[in-house]
Amino acid sequence: MIPKRRPRNWLVQIASRQLDEPKRMATIVRDILEPLVLISMKDIEAGKVPPLYSSKVYFKPEKRGVETFVDALQTYQTGFGDCAHLSVWLCAEYRSKGEKASIAIQWILPKGFRLFHVVVRRENGTLEDPSAILGMGRR
Repeated sequence: MIPKRRPRNWLVQIASRQLDEPKRMATIVRDILEPLVLISMKDIEAGKVPPLYSSKVYFKPEKRGVETFVDALQTYQTGFGDCAHLSVWLCAEYRSKGEKASIAIQWILPKGFRLFHVVVRRENGTLEDPSAILGMGRR
């Protein structure tokens, strides 16, 4: 018997079942994003991707209920990205320079539901939000 085809965002559908457990959900999101950071580091080191803030890429949210996860090269090629896309790129950029940066998840609770927001934790512990720098919240 041929198995049914999984929807494109099946990982997110599985992960979203854990929304009542923020720590577990944050772990799942970081586990999804970490391989993309590593792939992005290779593209940055190979010169395929410029520094994020000089790339002319801008923040663009995904449609509500849709979440894709892509590497820096794909974000660069499309010209925009959401918080996860931009944070993967920036984290990879810092790691390529030798800094021990990591992905961090923040929780936002607008109007009775929970959203996660992805930022970069710098080696010194500060949080950097590339989405805010590249246009989030501006119309």
